[in-house]
Parts: sequence; C-alpha cells; structure tokens
Amino acid sequence: VVLGDGPNTAALARAYGLDDSVHVALVGDAHALATDDPGPERLVRVPAVADTLLRKILRGATQVLIEEATDGATIDLARRVRAIPGYARSTLLLEDRDVATQWNGADDSWAICRSAQLALELLRRNPPFLEDAMVPPPVVIGDGKTAGEVARRIVTGWQQPGERIIVHCVGREPDWLDAARAGIAERAEFTWTDMGPHAADGPGIVKDLVAQWRGPRAGRATVKGPRVYVAYADATVGVPMACALAASLTPDALVIVLVDNADAWEHTLTGPGPV
Repeated sequence: VVLGDGPNTAALARAYGLDDSVHVALVGDAHALATDDPGPERLVRVPAVADTLLRKILRGATQVLIEEATDGATIDLARRVRAIPGYARSTLLLEDRDVATQWNGADDSWAICRSAQLALELLRRNPPFLEDAMVPPPVVIGDGKTAGEVARRIVTGWQQPGERIIVHCVGREPDWLDAARAGIAERAEFTWTDMGPHAADGPGIVKDLVAQWRGPRAGRATVKGPRVYVAYADATVGVPMACALAASLTPDALVIVLVDNADAWEHTLTGPGPV
C-alpha cells in the first residue's frame, strides 16, 4: 500500500505494480484523479479515505509506504496508520535529514530521507573523483535540500583520512550550503559563489572555479575535466543550465542534471549534453 500525495508515490506504486506477484493500492486524492496514466493492471488507485476504510485497505498489507507533499503531512498520515491495530510496519519518505533521523530514533517504523538517498545514488553512478585520472574539485550548482545533500555526500563518501577536499557550491541562496556543512565543516573546504538561475552565467563561473585548481604538472598524471552536478528543484532552470555547461566545458568534463521526469526532457538534449 502506497499512501499520500507525495512527489514519488505514483512512481513507486507503478514500479511495484510491474511485479506480477504484487497487488498495489495507491491511496491519495491527486493520484486517484490521474486517469491519463492508469499504470499496471495490478495497481488500484483509491481516493484519500477515512480511518475506517483505511483500516480495511491496510488489512493484509505486507508493506506500507507513506509520503505527502510536506514532512509534517507525512508524519500526520503516519500517526493515523500507527493508530490502526495490526498495521504493517511502515516506511516514511521524508525530505529533511534531521527529521528522518529523529523519527528513526523514536518509532518502530522506518524513515528514509529522499534527498539523501537521491544524492547517494547520483554519486554512486557518477562519482566526483576518478580512479584513473585526476580531476578538479567537484562543483554543485542548485538550490534546496538535494543540492545540499550532494555536496555533503561528496565529503562523507570520498574524503580520505587527513584530507580536506574542496567542494565548490554555486547558487542564489546559501541556506543549502549551511545544511551541507553542518557537523562536517572541518572535514572539507566548501566554497560559495553567488549566481542567479540564468544559464548564460553558468559556464563562466564554472570555468573560473576550475582555473583555480592547481593540477599536476604536464605529463605527470592523466587529467580530465570537472564533475559538475546541477540540482535545482525546478527542472526548467536546471536543464538549460546543464546544457549550457556541457556545451562550453571540455569534452572530458561531466555534467549531471537532476530532473523529476527525464523522459520529458530527453528530446531537448542535442549535441554535447549533460547526463
């Protein structure tokens, strides 16, 4: 059972429904109305319901996933589920890392910080440093919690003992930088460059940051271009920015852009483009 009107609930329910051995109920007002994409046959969409009917839906459920538009709403829905006798152990998808940590320390359900998980998977697929070449310090461009988690996980995942790596952070408001540095500021040098959400500004700023790097002397090691992560909450800002960067940086640079619907943007990426 997938509960709530969060940004990931429909995709999660659809993914579970692809398994022929699984029946899935997606409960939430927004998704009950999304008849243009019914999903797999084993996926049933149900409007938000009162506790009496919710109890019947949860009866026999082997797994319950909960996500609403905000962390507060997600926790409120989780409280309703916990009040139902014999409910299945639930998994909450939360946006804030601290809220997820607090919930996991006080409840028998499990909370996942979606921005942290997204950052971990992004960096697993596209690491900020290479084993076969030296690269300039990574650059994170964007806003919001996901951008902060990407910058943070670069440090916690790739810092070597005694090393103080550099992570360049670029954006309009530095609140996500503060979240990234919390508790690990002494382990890395987080730089900040102010930049508006205009694609034309990105290439020059990133090139200036890369130029600050003192790489190895010529012939001493293989050198490749920077790893640049573009993580805006709004894909209409992030995709043009990433495309402008990919077109202007050296071919061996890697530009990665986060979007909520890759299929919607794939046809716009022509020539040298971001991942």
